[in-house]
Amino acid sequence: TRIKGVLHLLKAFPLVKKEVKNVKLVFVGDGPLKERLSQLALKFGVKRDVLFAGKTSPRKVAVYMRASDVVVIPSLIEGFGLVAVEAMSCGKAVIAYRAGGLPEVLDESCSILVRPGDVKELAEAITTLLTNPDLKFKLEQNAVKKAKAYSWDRTAMETLNVYLEVLGK
Repeated sequence: TRIKGVLHLLKAFPLVKKEVKNVKLVFVGDGPLKERLSQLALKFGVKRDVLFAGKTSPRKVAVYMRASDVVVIPSLIEGFGLVAVEAMSCGKAVIAYRAGGLPEVLDESCSILVRPGDVKELAEAITTLLTNPDLKFKLEQNAVKKAKAYSWDRTAMETLNVYLEVLGK
């Protein structure tokens, strides 16, 4: 959908391709913009390098994440940013718009955050990570560490502590 910023990502992709020749873009999920994205990929001359994986199971999403070089989340509106936590858990550096709850989950230690809607800045961030293996590696290492703060066990314990505090126990 539009709020997920997928059109921005596709517009950024030809800019990335100018700098990084052997790069592919994989959209995981499905929605009303799929046909429009496909048409734009053809118009931008990148159709051969764009894959639409469609809707898939959470397990397969993790497979796609692990196989990727970077995970890009160009959402214009995002509540918490579960996808960001999942990507970090897979050891991936994340590029995202500084929107909604994403800056609460992501920081410069594990990601590159860009201005929402800034296609050029988005392309530059993607290119930076794809051409700077040392930076990418550093962000990936930090991502794994940061993701541990969002484990189910830790989240459950923190929730229980809030309930106990409210109950005065």
